[in-house]
Amino acid sequence: MKTFKTVRNPSNSRISKVSRIFALILALCFCLPIFSVTASAKSAKSTAEAKPSDLIQVVAEQTGLEPNIDALMEAGYLSAAEKRHLEKYNAFSYAVAWHVLLPAFGIYPYPAEFYPDISPCSSWSNGTVYADARAAGILLGLVDPSIEPNYAISKSDFTALVNKLKTSPKLPILQTDNPYVNAYEDAIASGEAAPWDIHSYRGRNSLLSAYDLIPAGWLATFQSLEYDVHFRLPTSRTPKIPGHTAAGVTNYAEKFIAVENCNPRATLHEFAHFAAKYAGLYVDDMERCYEHESSKVIAIIGIYSSLDFSEYLAEFASYWLLHPNDQSILRELAPETTALTEYLFHVLDYNIPVKTTA
Repeated sequence: MKTFKTVRNPSNSRISKVSRIFALILALCFCLPIFSVTASAKSAKSTAEAKPSDLIQVVAEQTGLEPNIDALMEAGYLSAAEKRHLEKYNAFSYAVAWHVLLPAFGIYPYPAEFYPDISPCSSWSNGTVYADARAAGILLGLVDPSIEPNYAISKSDFTALVNKLKTSPKLPILQTDNPYVNAYEDAIASGEAAPWDIHSYRGRNSLLSAYDLIPAGWLATFQSLEYDVHFRLPTSRTPKIPGHTAAGVTNYAEKFIAVENCNPRATLHEFAHFAAKYAGLYVDDMERCYEHESSKVIAIIGIYSSLDFSEYLAEFASYWLLHPNDQSILRELAPETTALTEYLFHVLDYNIPVKTTA
């Protein structure tokens, strides 16, 4: 059996080594400009994006707040999630810019679903505060409807938006059949009520989006007992769960519901509390539902439902009304609570006409 041995020619080895070195030099000559251009492009892109400091400074100038991120969050102009995002990425999107800047300039968007001629965006469909801000911006000519809201806003677009806002555009008052919102709008016009602000407009939007979902018997009883709706909380309240901001309150002694959250579920939750009181539900029935079934649906309706039987029923009823596509799941997981909730929806169905603004 023959064996083959590779024999290296020293001269060939030297030639091969020189060739490799020459090839490496050529490669570096071609590649270095590419790397340089890429780095420059990244640098240019970075400087072209608006920075959180830009947003903070503009909001501070308009509101008189301290120019720091914590002050803006505590005052309600930034959410906790937005604060975390700004700190982590050192940039912000068009959606965040619209949502934060419009209220800072005294523009308080209405729910986007009230503008059917404005097409929703796939990134932020109607039902979010970002969709509300986008719709208001489009209506006022401040926002290009073709822009993807999740893109980081450029420095030039941010500056252009701020300059447009400085011209003091006014959002037209939304015409609805909601008696509580209309009454407050009239009170603002006559000087009897304070204009909408960063807190009260959220309660207004919550009621506007929830109003048609409130069972007729609840509304009729609410109005027959001469209850009212307030669009901000009367005082700051200690949250029942750490990290959860109080969104609403029902005051039976002074006869009002107050809401301070854009989510329509906040309104539905408080109306469910009201209905449970005047329906005369047995505590034993509510406690049994809570003990038997709350753990089965907490992942769906939220952690607030775990507090006690009263919050559980209010959370269950509000979720049921707001998410009809999930009702079959809730019915399967919590049949006792479903039965009690459906009873609650109709037990107050009196023959009392619901008041309108006619």
